[in-house]
Amino acid sequence: MRLRVYILPIVLMSYCSLNAQQTDKDMQMRLQLSLEKKLSNQWQLELDAMTKTDRNMGHMYQHYLELGLQKKLSGHIKVGVQQRLVSNRLLDGAYITQYRSGVYATLKQEFHLWTFEERFLLQSPNWAFNASNNEMATKPLRLRIKFTTTRKINKFWSVYAGAEAYLNTNNEIYPTFARLRLPIGISYRINKDTELKPYVMYQYRKHLKHPVSEDCIIGL
Repeated sequence: MRLRVYILPIVLMSYCSLNAQQTDKDMQMRLQLSLEKKLSNQWQLELDAMTKTDRNMGHMYQHYLELGLQKKLSGHIKVGVQQRLVSNRLLDGAYITQYRSGVYATLKQEFHLWTFEERFLLQSPNWAFNASNNEMATKPLRLRIKFTTTRKINKFWSVYAGAEAYLNTNNEIYPTFARLRLPIGISYRINKDTELKPYVMYQYRKHLKHPVSEDCIIGL
């Protein structure tokens, strides 16, 4: 099983590289750092930072910093709020700063070596700080439904796979089904507080004015 853990990313990265050569597909990269701080047995503070590239990983187009607060309701259920500050790169190379908010609930179940987790996240679009009321009314809220399953190999290694759907709500202009993500990856626990999680993800996106696009994403 450990041999498969090492081979899996190599196979998937090769697949991404071959598909990115097609004109209707793109190869992207994500670099993410996540920090968590327990405030009590029920409350936890979370901080996420990420950099994103597209155009076959040759163009850096977004950075974000996200602050979250999570509350543990029981051994299986958690709820939380998020506030994200986003820096998006425009076509002329300049960056625009926007913000986004979200609320979520997660349900987690463990069975021996297996862990199953569902997350329901309702998030706002990315807003400019000077956005008008009319602009805010025309962009939909998004409901993201994510399912992840993890299989523990030993005390250091795990493998995981998942699926996440993006659904636009309260809006008749944008397509209801907006995006599908299918990640698969490995997890290596360095110590009780530090973990590395490289992954490869397929992404299918529907656009308002452009054709459907497909992305292959490599992340860490």
